[in-house]
Amino acid sequence: IPSTVVWANLHGGWVLVPAVMGLVAVGRVSDNGIRDPVARRAALLSLLALTAGILTPAGPAALGAVMRIGNSATLIQEWQRTEPLFSIGVLTVAMLILMCIGWVRSTSVPASEVVAFLACLIFTWVAWRNVAPGLALVAPLVAHRLTAAFPSAALPEPRWSAPLAIAVAAALSVAGLIGLTGREHLPTATKPIRLAQEIALLEPDQRVLNNY
Repeated sequence: IPSTVVWANLHGGWVLVPAVMGLVAVGRVSDNGIRDPVARRAALLSLLALTAGILTPAGPAALGAVMRIGNSATLIQEWQRTEPLFSIGVLTVAMLILMCIGWVRSTSVPASEVVAFLACLIFTWVAWRNVAPGLALVAPLVAHRLTAAFPSAALPEPRWSAPLAIAVAAALSVAGLIGLTGREHLPTATKPIRLAQEIALLEPDQRVLNNY
């Protein structure tokens, strides 16, 4: 909950916290009924996260920040809908195919898994910017289902896999930061001039600064 307060004061994506907690609650209820203690705890966490998210200068208006930005999708490329058969969107289709193979090969599939997977998949298709976090949410579900569907092909996880993954992630992060520090983020000699020229070609009454 404290981390949700911090996130809400920095970025509108904090709504993922109550959304995922709510998804967990729905999944647990679908599997175990409304009396499931984990479902109740997840529902309570979802409500608390919603409350924590409005502890910002924006107040309750922070709940609709993502929707207000999403309504400007025609002007912001990363908020436009994902094309599943183009660019990185193909990975979402690959995940769907793998999951369907796992479901077909399995004797039983929990309803919660179907709910969670489809919700995360739809999330990736809402906007281009959702593909990376959406795949991060979908990948463990797919891995779990394929492991259950093909138990003979499952291998024990080596002890060095987690440290290696952390080391690679840290190395890529450091390399990215070094690369960013070595380049000019805003070429002041050309960028503002080109932007002004582009704006001049647009229809009147264009917002240079968006209202959000």
